[in-house]
Amino acid sequence: MAEHSGFLIHGSEDMSMNRLSTFVQSVVTIANIFAMIFVTLACGYQGFKSGWPGYKLSTG
Repeated sequence: MAEHSGFLIHGSEDMSMNRLSTFVQSVVTIANIFAMIFVTLACGYQGFKSGWPGYKLSTG
């Protein structure tokens, strides 16, 4: 048994679950980044299209 960050690792099953967890976390993070970009662009477009006053103010 090897000690890693205070947790005991028992064989290769824990390592494969750790890799799977890291992979799933990476996929979710990338999906969140794309969602943020989409929402920012879509809302900016809708604001521009509807004539949001913030685009016309020289001081705003």
